[in-house]
Amino acid sequence: MSKRFSGTQVIAPAMGKSDRVISERSVARAMSDLVTSMRVANGFDQPARLSVWAYQPESVAQVDTLWTAFGSSAWIEFIPSHLKHKDAASRGYIENRVKPLFQLMNEISIEVFSRRKSSPLPIPLKNFHSDISSTLQGHWYSNASVDELKERIASLCGKFRQFHTNNFTHTDRRRLVFAPAIDTQCHGKPHPTGDDERCFVAGRFRFGSALFAGFHYDVSSGNGKTLASIFYDCCGRMRDLKPERRDYLNVFPNDHLLPAK
Repeated sequence: MSKRFSGTQVIAPAMGKSDRVISERSVARAMSDLVTSMRVANGFDQPARLSVWAYQPESVAQVDTLWTAFGSSAWIEFIPSHLKHKDAASRGYIENRVKPLFQLMNEISIEVFSRRKSSPLPIPLKNFHSDISSTLQGHWYSNASVDELKERIASLCGKFRQFHTNNFTHTDRRRLVFAPAIDTQCHGKPHPTGDDERCFVAGRFRFGSALFAGFHYDVSSGNGKTLASIFYDCCGRMRDLKPERRDYLNVFPNDHLLPAK
């Protein structure tokens, strides 16, 4: 990469020509190398960004493989498929795309980091039941210019405020109240990460922007009773809260649940 990208860390595991497509093996290798690099880093602050680059998918199955791994954490970019075996041209395409990409991810960071308490972008996607959660689980920012991205974010935020927000808390379809944690309760430490690599990355980034360390939601019942709903942790395991008789649960953007059972 050229000198103007100094400070950018590129993680590009070597793959054979037959693996230059999105596959379970190539995605797993990319995830493993990323996590190895992240574990030696000293946390991630507001300027940190994460993008994942792949050649244009050839099937829905390839999209699903990539999205299961990185869809909620990284900004996903696709390189035109005709560049698949042209390394210099691929590198040139990425370098030309990175500058406008930084502008796009800065718009994401405003929501995910700076406006985290009021924005829908950091919500736990498994456990906040809403049409907005479903939208955010797809490639909702695809092919957007900066102005188009601002419009899409404004639309999402408007619907979120209209249907879910009251007195600085957010209520989902189940009438569960998600109260954003105040800064002094985030304890200034990294997010709990769950049990696998995907949860580790999703605990630190959302759509390519660094999450505020320790940010979570205090979730309670909207009817003032103990929680009696089913939740899913970041690895997809079901947890029925009814037998636990808890008044609240801490739910992180990556759907990590605290306290543990």
